[in-house]
Amino acid sequence: MANKELFSLMFLCSYVLSPSTRTTNSYVRKNQPFLTNKANFPKSQINVNKALTGDYEKKTLSRSGKNKPNTKPIKANLQNAQMNVMSFITKYYEDISNCSLAENKPNTNPIQTQSNPISKAKKCSHSDFCFFSAANFLCLKKGQFAIMSTGITNTSWTTMVSEEQTATVGHGLLVRAPAKINLSLLIAGKRPDGFHEIETVMAKVNFYDEILIEPGEKAGIELVCKGPHWAPEGKENLVYQTCELLMDSSGQKADIRITLTKNIPAGSGLGSASSDAAATLIAVNKYLNLGLDSRQLAKSAEQLGSDVPFFLNGPLAFCRGKGEKIKKLTKNFNFLVLLILPDVSVSTKKVYANYRTNRPLYKQLSARINSHVKEKKFDLVSKMCANMLETSCYSLYRELAELKARIEALGIGPLCLSGTGSALFFIMESMEKDKASRYKRILEEKIGCNSLIASNNRW
Repeated sequence: MANKELFSLMFLCSYVLSPSTRTTNSYVRKNQPFLTNKANFPKSQINVNKALTGDYEKKTLSRSGKNKPNTKPIKANLQNAQMNVMSFITKYYEDISNCSLAENKPNTNPIQTQSNPISKAKKCSHSDFCFFSAANFLCLKKGQFAIMSTGITNTSWTTMVSEEQTATVGHGLLVRAPAKINLSLLIAGKRPDGFHEIETVMAKVNFYDEILIEPGEKAGIELVCKGPHWAPEGKENLVYQTCELLMDSSGQKADIRITLTKNIPAGSGLGSASSDAAATLIAVNKYLNLGLDSRQLAKSAEQLGSDVPFFLNGPLAFCRGKGEKIKKLTKNFNFLVLLILPDVSVSTKKVYANYRTNRPLYKQLSARINSHVKEKKFDLVSKMCANMLETSCYSLYRELAELKARIEALGIGPLCLSGTGSALFFIMESMEKDKASRYKRILEEKIGCNSLIASNNRW
């Protein structure tokens, strides 16, 4: 059975057997049109589709035609349909076990499943095949399967997939907030205002948080946070502050509900809070038709944080000052990156406070990096792994230094630190997918740490 056909069948099963999550699945179908195109289903899958959506929703009319149709599926028949699907999958178990996605291992998806308030997920270990849709998790083990609701609205795969920045979802607007990595990060010294003067080459990657804005049911701004990583709700969240700032400056008030899906961990050096703020600027401006141009948005971004202006630009930029002086780099730099996400939250404030200025090193590194940037040799910038904050970070968080040493001892590296940490990364050429997958498997087997494969973001 082909991978595409297998995914079609798995998605169909998860959709029908978990009706409480159809809103989310409709969003996935929109982004995966082959799931709704009957021509793309093999004949056997069309039969399953009919069994689930036709034969078990029969209309019962009397000969006189006076009786009203009964369009509700009969519970017993639906259970029979579920059994038919189990039998169908069991029949193809040998094909599934040979599928490239089936590695006879437990699922190692970096995004943890959450229990749905309606249907709590059951534990499934040592499954031979695991499949995620946005709303359901399907485990297949020796001919048996279970459909479990995850409550996740944005699936994060082992290998990330690039998405468009904005999308319409129902009556709402969805804006994606990408992570970033620092290909280089130099510190020139401390400024009179207390900030540090930096030089950094930053690149966006296709690993996203999501901001969804919808009509609110409560007065003012309502912020809901979900996803695999924690984020504060209410006014302490930068997303809330961003929305409030735009409303106050524009004089326009509205009752809106903002849902932040937190896939990028905080304290990882991947810029998630800053990216969320930039995405909120874009989302609120568009949703409320404020008509703010790029300069006005950039001015608001500077008030919210040093990295926020970068996320309004990119996808690759050379940033100076506090990070707000941005030179967009127009040449494409295509790459794959193995992102290693330790379960450590690093304090940016502590890392900067612990840093000791090293002007000679700064001048040496700055000359080389500026030369590479001028020649548009960004691959050489990334190979330098120049981050002048890594010594400060590793002295405060020794477990990160130890993890880096263990991974590099396996032949993976050199590893670079993103921002102030804790995320580590290894850049590869965009065609080295097999190498990236092999390194990820080694990390899982030898180290057991959380990682994913991403690539440069298009926007």
